[in-house]
Amino acid sequence: MQKHRDLRQWVDTRKARKEIHEEQLATVCLQLEEATKMVERCTKAKSVFVGFMQNKQIQIVNACTNLGTLMLKSIYGDEYKLVLSFEVKRGKSEAGISVFKGDMELSLDEETGGGIVDVAALAMRFALWSLMEPRTSPVFVLDEPARFVSKDKLPLMGDILKELSKKLGVQIIMVSHEDELIGIADLAYKVSIENNISIVGGG
Repeated sequence: MQKHRDLRQWVDTRKARKEIHEEQLATVCLQLEEATKMVERCTKAKSVFVGFMQNKQIQIVNACTNLGTLMLKSIYGDEYKLVLSFEVKRGKSEAGISVFKGDMELSLDEETGGGIVDVAALAMRFALWSLMEPRTSPVFVLDEPARFVSKDKLPLMGDILKELSKKLGVQIIMVSHEDELIGIADLAYKVSIENNISIVGGG
């Protein structure tokens, strides 16, 4: 009789443990199902995000390439072209800038001169600003934006700045020592230093 009770108790204990394990299994299965749904949602979200970023990259490439090429051609001649490209390095997307003269890629450090770098950098600033959502205030403060552009090209640079100001509806405030750029301004102030004091004149 005692053996029968012991056996019964052993069976009841095993049943209780089985029920606990079944409840735990059901909970784990439910968690797994929720995790699977979350993975699916994340995968879809990632796909949407990647698509959005690829679309943005295309917009950036087109805007920078088109405006940069237009500015280079206007100043240096029709054979010049700027190309912006993106490539994945070390798991991150990085932008690269190339300048071509005809079919030959120029070294930005050695072959182009600082003037072309000035023009390309300015084109990038305007192009990227035009794509911003929302945009910052339409005011550009430029400090010697054509520092390395040769004097014979400065009138062309001035014309481009004036055109960009009109087309994009932006105010350009510029510091320059170049008469060719100062001459295009709607309003110009001359700043001189006397006895370590800045004197503002003109207007």
